[in-house]
Order: sequence, then structure tokens, then C-alpha cells
Amino acid sequence: MALPAEQLTKNEEILEAARAVFILHGIRKATMDDIAKTINITRTALYYYYKNKQELLAAVLDQEILAYRGDLADAVGRTKPPVEKLVAVSSCYCDFHRTIMSFFKFDTGDYIDNYEMLKDFRESVLNTNEVAIMGVLSHDPDISSAARAGRAARLLGMSLRGVVFNSMDMDRGSLRRALAHMCRIFYFGLRGLPRDISKP
Repeated sequence: MALPAEQLTKNEEILEAARAVFILHGIRKATMDDIAKTINITRTALYYYYKNKQELLAAVLDQEILAYRGDLADAVGRTKPPVEKLVAVSSCYCDFHRTIMSFFKFDTGDYIDNYEMLKDFRESVLNTNEVAIMGVLSHDPDISSAARAGRAARLLGMSLRGVVFNSMDMDRGSLRRALAHMCRIFYFGLRGLPRDISKP
């Protein structure tokens, strides 16, 4: 059931406050009281919208995914050649990952307490990447089938994840150049494969 417009506005205000409190205090130390005080409402009023901190965190992470999808669409829309669209996807993912990690500073306890939620969040990010990559590849006439584009999107998505997760100590410029190089090798290598390859 959709919320009325005035509640949607309050809901957005709550989510912004929750995001700020999670960033400031960390997930474990943030309280519903902290969030309610940030926007001058009572804790009881906050419970009208969200029954607990985990539900509120899930809503904040959902908002992060929506914003990321918008950023990906903008990044892909600003470039023309397919290979540059893949570079845009990889750069956008790199920025998103670093932003999430630096803002939310998840600690071991956060992962233990919110394992399923954070696992779902990670899967949603990876699926978003695959959908964006598949969208780029499926419009290339040299990559003939949706199945081939899907397999390639999965492979490039896993590769991007591996590079980004294992390069946290690289400066942003070096990482972007490495990702761009990887995308170009991947894309032109993929186009060079025979079209009739039906298995990965």
C-alpha cells in the first residue's frame, strides 16, 4: 500500500536522518532515539514508520541501491561506444563501493548482527551491475544472443567485484585506469570470439 504524499515526505526525512545517524555513530551505536531527535519527532512517532533499527537500515540501504541505479544509468547514458559504457559502469561501481565502505564503516559486529540484510544488499548491487553490463552488451550486434550477453555480464561483474574488493589501497585514479584497461580487454576479447560459442 502506497503512503500518502505527506507521509512519503516524512518518510524521506526519516531516511535521510537515519542515514546521517548511521554514518555518524555507526550501525551498532545508532539508536532510534538518535534518529528521532535528529528530525524532532518522538521515538513513538518513529516507530509508526519503522518497527526497529534493522527495518530502518534496510530502507536506507534500499535507497542507496536506488540512487546507485540512477548513477549507473546517468554514467552509461553519457557515453557512446559500448566499451566506454562498460568503463563507465566499472567507474560508477568503484565510486559506489568506496562511498558505502567509507560512509557506513561496517564492523564485524554489524556483519554478524545484519548478515542476511547485508548479504541481500551485496547481491542487489551485484545484480544491478550485471543488468547494466548486460544492457550494454545486448545492444552490440557482435554479441549476438541474450544468453551470451548474460554470461559475459556475469563474468565481467564478478571480475569488477574482485578488482574493487582487492584494491582498497590503490588511489582512485590508478584503480579507474586499471578498471578501464580490464573493460577494454574484456570487451574487445569478447567481440573477437566466434558467435556460435554456446557454452561458457
